[in-house]
Amino acid sequence: MITDMKVLDMEAYDAILAYDWLCSHSPMTCHWDQKILKFEDKGKLITLIGLQAKPPQLNPVSLKTINKWVKGNAIWAMALVGAPSHDPPPPHSDKVQSVIQQYKDVFSDPKTLPPQRCHDHHIPLLPGLL
Repeated sequence: MITDMKVLDMEAYDAILAYDWLCSHSPMTCHWDQKILKFEDKGKLITLIGLQAKPPQLNPVSLKTINKWVKGNAIWAMALVGAPSHDPPPPHSDKVQSVIQQYKDVFSDPKTLPPQRCHDHHIPLLPGLL
């Protein structure tokens, strides 16, 4: 069977298999996470294997390059990525510690549910799902 293939300028896809092509090659086995598609054609097992995407990689960028991007309006969003710190957080300053102590009822971990309110908001659950 010969099927026409339409070329689309879509950077994210190399090909899109249409419903008529999929039906004409059914049944088939699909392993989506491995990008493998297997089917029989004229008694012969055909295996299509998609390219595995390389894991994204972060590269350091100099301040000079970032400045150039900003001046040229080439940046619309930016995130600073760094390795997570395993060090304990620095202690609070005396002023912050004083406020935490003064309002410890606000900053302490809750031990009970909040009090009943005149407008209690809740999410109705279906019976028997708990």
